[in-house]
Amino acid sequence: TLYNELLDDEGFIQNKNLLDEKVGIVDVGGGTILIDTILNFELSGKNRHQFNTGVNDLYEAIANGINGDTSLYQLEKDLRKGNQQHHWSYRFSKNRQDDITDLVCKEIDRFTRRLVANVTSTLKNLNSIDTLFFTGGGANLLNQKILNTTFTNAVIVKNTEVANVNGFYKYGLSQQAQNEGSK
Repeated sequence: TLYNELLDDEGFIQNKNLLDEKVGIVDVGGGTILIDTILNFELSGKNRHQFNTGVNDLYEAIANGINGDTSLYQLEKDLRKGNQQHHWSYRFSKNRQDDITDLVCKEIDRFTRRLVANVTSTLKNLNSIDTLFFTGGGANLLNQKILNTTFTNAVIVKNTEVANVNGFYKYGLSQQAQNEGSK
């Protein structure tokens, strides 16, 4: 994710400030939440933690609140699709579709507050973090208002689900350009 934010689509530096910043990365995955600190592009051994909980917990909490049989796969699909309008519904069948917006909003708020608590307990000195990136498949479901109220330095990266892969790709392009330049 950090390389994705640092480099452009051709592998050249586009955000030079990141080179000198202390950066926090919160990767909200399906089954884990990874919190890391990076200073001068070196992974810090301190202020990092892996929580064995992830956005799947959010899906399960919502599924438990829905009256009827639910598929976590279908629920995840519906949540990702509905997030654009902040309106969610769950389709049980072609004959039954229930509005679950209130339940989803309540559980997203709860999940986001728990994440905030995990981040603040892991990153002891938040004032020393220049930029706090939120990434991973679950980051786009977080309540951004809660994040921005709590963390003045929070940035939810674009295309959170593929930011890591894009970063690796951009890093590869930068290495290729560097190798070609040294020939």
